[in-house]
Amino acid sequence: MLICVVSFYNECSLIKKCIESIYSYVDRIICVDGTYIQFPYDVPYSTDGTLEYLETLSRVELIKTKTAWESEIKKRNQYLIGSSGDYYLMLDADEWVENPAILKNHPQADVVRTTFTRTRDNFSYTLPKIFKHQEGICYRHKHYWLHDKDGNSITTLKKTGPKYREAQFLELVIFHNSNLRGGRRERAKKIYYDFLRKTEGKISEI
Repeated sequence: MLICVVSFYNECSLIKKCIESIYSYVDRIICVDGTYIQFPYDVPYSTDGTLEYLETLSRVELIKTKTAWESEIKKRNQYLIGSSGDYYLMLDADEWVENPAILKNHPQADVVRTTFTRTRDNFSYTLPKIFKHQEGICYRHKHYWLHDKDGNSITTLKKTGPKYREAQFLELVIFHNSNLRGGRRERAKKIYYDFLRKTEGKISEI
């Protein structure tokens, strides 16, 4: 089973393109709403129509909250609820897949790197966006460091853990268009990521 997992917060202007780009090409879609304690916010859950849109889609499983998540790590761990043999396609709400039909034949590796392009400057690189479910899989220490139940690294942004097999899957093209967000949201995001650069990795909780 291929599970698309999406973390979002007030993304009504962007998430429709994200979901529609993969809707017919994955077996399951899990979306987790809400912001984090450290992110500047007025209300900790989406109020811009994103929830209402997702609730109209029969194939979307929605995880909602009434309070801010303790961390981005804890929020992202909510969607890692697959089973042995499942694969995750990890997208943010401001990303979409240009050629999703390729997903039907993705490599059977533990970690699959894909082409990732920022629309604001048309800069492309590769990121681990598809990964296989492992026992006890979770984000730990940083919101992009995946580990297994024994604490072994599965993948970071730059490299796959020594116990796991990586495949290049460059034919899948993912675009990132955060520049379409409003100025207030981008300022809040900058404050949040400045906070992460100073603190994330020093926090040990899962």
